[in-house]
Amino acid sequence: MVRYFIKVKGKVQGVGFRKYTKKVARKYSIVGWVRNVNDGTVEAEIQGENEDVDHVIKALHRGSSSSKVHSVEVKKKKGLKNYNSFKILYNSKV
Repeated sequence: MVRYFIKVKGKVQGVGFRKYTKKVARKYSIVGWVRNVNDGTVEAEIQGENEDVDHVIKALHRGSSSSKVHSVEVKKKKGLKNYNSFKILYNSKV
């Protein structure tokens, strides 16, 4: 099991990117969260098996059909969180 913090830049707000992220995360049994940030980016924290996390990161690089991803920053985090699902957050608190 691994955990990553991800920041996605580009046209990623108002285009269904969080919903897309949640759908992909659930497909691969990933837990964590995704949220919009005031600077126009999307942040996510994902946790799961190495191979499944890799699939999600690749999908975030591709983006949803109406998004345009310019860059994806991926940082490995130490330890695991006690997440039990994948959620869209609608405020800045995790």
